[in-house]
Amino acid sequence: MLSHAIKPATVADCAREVLEVIPAVMRPLRNTMRSYRGAGLSVPQFRALCFVERYDGASLSQVAEHLDLALPTVSRMVNGLVERGFMQRRSSESDRRNMSLSVRAPGRAVMQQTRSATQAFLVDQFQHLSTEQRDAMIVALGALRDVFEQDMPHRAEEVEVEAQGESTAPV
Repeated sequence: MLSHAIKPATVADCAREVLEVIPAVMRPLRNTMRSYRGAGLSVPQFRALCFVERYDGASLSQVAEHLDLALPTVSRMVNGLVERGFMQRRSSESDRRNMSLSVRAPGRAVMQQTRSATQAFLVDQFQHLSTEQRDAMIVALGALRDVFEQDMPHRAEEVEVEAQGESTAPV
């Protein structure tokens, strides 16, 4: 049993913990990822690459919303990523006026290097946790994902499964 879970948590308790913990988690994660982003990428370019890798086929508007930047700014930034071979644009299959974005091999290589280094950092951070704590973390993070990813574009692997006619619902 987790030491601080003495009474049932309220919704307000959950909200308070998220507000307390997420910034403490994100600071070292961002620092680690930034130190491995390489390839002369700015932080906003790297964040755009991360978003498009996770949500293959995302639109320029979705990237702008994610980065909280103006559309013209993101358009120029994506142009630079396209010119450098990190990203590509495609006409949307559903509406030719809309472009969808995807990450090309050089961008995937940068993301893989960064992800591996960041995962190694996290493994080191979680070494002291008990099996019970790790299990609880997996459950809690799954719940956060369910709450916050519902309005996000489909992840690339979900789109592939849907195209094959299979369900993407968790088992």
